[in-house]
Amino acid sequence: MNERAFQSATELAAAVRGKEISATELADLYLQRADADADLGAYLRLDPDGARQQARAVDDAIASGTEVGPLAGVPFALKDALVTKGLETTSASKILEGWVPPYDGTA
Repeated sequence: MNERAFQSATELAAAVRGKEISATELADLYLQRADADADLGAYLRLDPDGARQQARAVDDAIASGTEVGPLAGVPFALKDALVTKGLETTSASKILEGWVPPYDGTA
């Protein structure tokens, strides 16, 4: 078991900024954990391509010396009730099944 999976968000962010682990590696670690624990039903859907794309953007920013946000590169889960552009968003409701919003919600 990878100990990174049990670190706090601030510890993970510091590790990414300190180049101990890349945001891409961290995204892959959490995607692997989600796949391994799929029988728990914790996630309605995953966006591996989007997660990796955003992680690469963080890695590129860090490599170029661009300042990143305090939690940049830290994977997180988003509740299905928050509208997500381009991803099926159902609020776990059959009536919204198949709905893919054309915009992102705000929180």
